[in-house]
Amino acid sequence: MSGDSIENFLGLLKKSPSGAVFNPWWQVDEENDIGLKAPRIRREQLRAYLCDRLGKARLAIIGEALGYRGGHFSGIPMTSERLLLGRKTGIAPERILLGITPQRTSKPEKCPDGFSEQEDDCDVHVYFDNDAEGAAPRNALTLLEMLR
Repeated sequence: MSGDSIENFLGLLKKSPSGAVFNPWWQVDEENDIGLKAPRIRREQLRAYLCDRLGKARLAIIGEALGYRGGHFSGIPMTSERLLLGRKTGIAPERILLGITPQRTSKPEKCPDGFSEQEDDCDVHVYFDNDAEGAAPRNALTLLEMLR
């Protein structure tokens, strides 16, 4: 996979089903997003995440759907906004996202520490457990069954 493949993949995400499905990379969550730039920030974070792991990841973790309070705001599967912001997780954001400074896409007044599924998040386990096993968090690639 090349950098062009990542751009093609991001373009494919634009073609997700319409209707009741929210597309965080191309749509704005008017109730919770900071503004119109939120989808662009999520695409940039996903792009940086994928580029950093291109040809390096030794492990792919595949999930079913993007979490409403996790990837919905970070743009990265199994990765909450709270985790990217380095709030209350014990994991430094640069262990997950290299090359750009993570940005929040939610309104701070909605959730000051950034959105996250719950206190015992799968995202923390994905990164923390891999780190404990000697696999640096950037050696894991989290994927979803997004494109069927």
